[in-house]
Amino acid sequence: MSEQNPVPDKAPYHPPAFTLGPNLALYDVPLASYLPSNLCASGIPYQGIATGSVVIDPRTTKVLLVQRAPHDSMPLRWETPGGAVDPEDESIIHGAVRELYEEAGLVATRVCEVVGGVRVFFTRRGQLMGRINFLVEVDVPQDGDIDVKLDPNEHVQYVWASEEEARAKRVDEVVFEYTNKAQEQTIYEAFRIWRERASGTSETL
Repeated sequence: MSEQNPVPDKAPYHPPAFTLGPNLALYDVPLASYLPSNLCASGIPYQGIATGSVVIDPRTTKVLLVQRAPHDSMPLRWETPGGAVDPEDESIIHGAVRELYEEAGLVATRVCEVVGGVRVFFTRRGQLMGRINFLVEVDVPQDGDIDVKLDPNEHVQYVWASEEEARAKRVDEVVFEYTNKAQEQTIYEAFRIWRERASGTSETL
């Protein structure tokens, strides 16, 4: 378990160059272009798009999970870093990369693929949203741990969890509850994709 390590006051984030996996062109467009041409299953347009970044440490095959702040919705529950795409973001994918940096201080090097399709949910204000989760690779130091820096307004602690730990919802003495079933299933699906990529059977390496 690791306590928060706050980032300094945030300036507008301009991510370093990162690469994209195949089949991501649909999400490499601005929010204003994506919304009118992509409807939910019932044919209703989304009012916004949120993203999530699933980060797995390639050295340990453990996923990064962060605990929501106690004053936020779904207080103290666990999730992957993510948040709403802003109109100013260059693309849906850039929104995901920005949120990953703002919430965890991590710099994306490659956005690999979508995990689990678009999840539909409503905000507390009743807005219809789509959530798109990406499997994301980040800078990994040659020595030492990946340096996670939480925004204390968003999250209060983090863990790196193996697939077994993620399914058991426990890492050492930390017992956790996911934000919702969709988030839980996204994490399990990400591990499945990771195994396929590691074995060379994935079509989206």
